[in-house]
Amino acid sequence: MRVIRGKIKGRKFPNAKHLPVRPTTDFAKEGLFNYLENHIYIPEVRVLDLFAGIGNIGIEFLSRGAKEVWFVEQEKPQVKYIKDFINKTKLKDSNYTIFNQKVETFLKKEYPTPFDIVFLDPPYAYLKRLPIIMHLLNSDWTKENSLVILEHKSGEFFKNIPGFVETRKYGSSSFSIFKKESNP
Repeated sequence: MRVIRGKIKGRKFPNAKHLPVRPTTDFAKEGLFNYLENHIYIPEVRVLDLFAGIGNIGIEFLSRGAKEVWFVEQEKPQVKYIKDFINKTKLKDSNYTIFNQKVETFLKKEYPTPFDIVFLDPPYAYLKRLPIIMHLLNSDWTKENSLVILEHKSGEFFKNIPGFVETRKYGSSSFSIFKKESNP
């Protein structure tokens, strides 16, 4: 696993086999970011990385110059991993915040400045992902045209969910993309 582009292009992630995570593959991450770069200008976006794990996606956004990235991860070893990785790179002066908290608890807060992109990579068997997506699309966490991206195992379909745009498949992982059409 490595950072694909940006300030720390090619930087490898330290071994995380001792952590209970399922990081997004380089193949899937590269496909996702190719898609995103055709739709948005990354240096202007604020990103919320939920179920951040080792921070693979949020760190890729930071490397590509995102305006701000918030990581939310409930497990302390993964939070430490993210902090240690960022602090050892040119990203240490980037605009980021790491929250060691459960996603459900974190999203109960009110936050006045919405995010442009929210990325969710919960465990594949996690049952509350659709309520979280609906909450994000119907709250002040997002604004008109914000994207909510769910990583999930290929073969699952979400096209009947309000706000669904498309699913992009990369091997055994897929990304379903939702868009907030207007403020509720």
